[in-house]
Amino acid sequence: MKQAINYIFCATLWLFQLPNGLAADARPAIQQTAEPVTVEAAGQAIEQGAGRSAGLVTSPLKPNGLMTDLLEHTDRTWQNGYLSNLPVWQLDQAIEPLQYVAICSRQPHFSWIVPGEANDTKQIRYRLLLSDNWADAEQAVGNVWDSGEVESDQSVAVVYGGAPLQPATNYFWRVQVTTNTAGVSEWSDTKAFRTADTFSDEERKEFAMHIHHNITLLTMLIDDIINIGEIEKGNYHFEKKQWKANDLARRAMSVVRYRVPGNITLSLSTTLDDSHLLLTDGNRVQQVLINYLTNAIKHTSEGRINVAVCQDMIDGKPAIRYTVSDTGEGIPKEDAEHIFERFVKLNDFVQGTGLGLNICRTISQNLNGRVFVDTAYPDCDPQTEHGARFVFIVPAT
Repeated sequence: MKQAINYIFCATLWLFQLPNGLAADARPAIQQTAEPVTVEAAGQAIEQGAGRSAGLVTSPLKPNGLMTDLLEHTDRTWQNGYLSNLPVWQLDQAIEPLQYVAICSRQPHFSWIVPGEANDTKQIRYRLLLSDNWADAEQAVGNVWDSGEVESDQSVAVVYGGAPLQPATNYFWRVQVTTNTAGVSEWSDTKAFRTADTFSDEERKEFAMHIHHNITLLTMLIDDIINIGEIEKGNYHFEKKQWKANDLARRAMSVVRYRVPGNITLSLSTTLDDSHLLLTDGNRVQQVLINYLTNAIKHTSEGRINVAVCQDMIDGKPAIRYTVSDTGEGIPKEDAEHIFERFVKLNDFVQGTGLGLNICRTISQNLNGRVFVDTAYPDCDPQTEHGARFVFIVPAT
């Protein structure tokens, strides 16, 4: 499972469309070329004895697939679309103008693949360092920033925490991790990047938006795969407590709101008082609603998406009905039940794994609830010509 997640992690990042920054000669930066980095490749790095922590086993593997702001080839240069032999930190030696991928942020994000060949390998801490010269980085000296030992499983988009970076400057970074199965890893290979000649607020905000969007997509993809694995192993736990019904809808909407295009209205309608409670696993309910909303956003090009909350009954007991309605492309009635099966996608040109709705069904079954597509919609709504409505009924007690 771990190796599969690592492979998909790399493959997914290559599909994302990110702005590649500024070119050295003011021409558009060249789109990076995808080269797969797998756990097997990382296994070729044999233990050399550096970077150990006292009392812990040192892993022969080391973090790989290092990315800065989710860009992989930040250490390379190109000439008119062709890869050159000159690394980015030797641009001053170039005879002809070269292009490179510039980092347009004073506080970039760092990502890496956690090494490990054992099942259920998880990172439990990391140490990341940044230097302004290759020699210090190779000696594991962070003369710009050293994060120290950080207790965290985060390995995607770790935010730089040092002083703001300078424009038109080369930087070099490495990371070392500790996992639950292999202990302390070797230091990763040194990765270089160069900051843009200038930092404009507009470019920084746009770039941050793209990073945030793609991190969310990547996280959802990995979460889907992990959730399927946990479900199959019987490790998918549910914890019930009192939640406010309307708050669960609002929380789910807040997670996806930034992804809603300007020509689509996202709204909430409820017949319940804000104090209305239900006894359930609120995090799982939100997960279903987020998956519903994500699905609606992907399939709606304009119009509206509405989340509705009301009282209902299920098996003769009080329940809460959540619905997510959109004005998108809709779902053929014959596919209404089929769409909740694993890996089913009605539109292959839309991002997604085909796992999200299947996970919704699993969650609803564990909560003794029900998920389905309302096949009477949009015919039942005179104001809507096309679209889909997904329903989630969850017991209130």
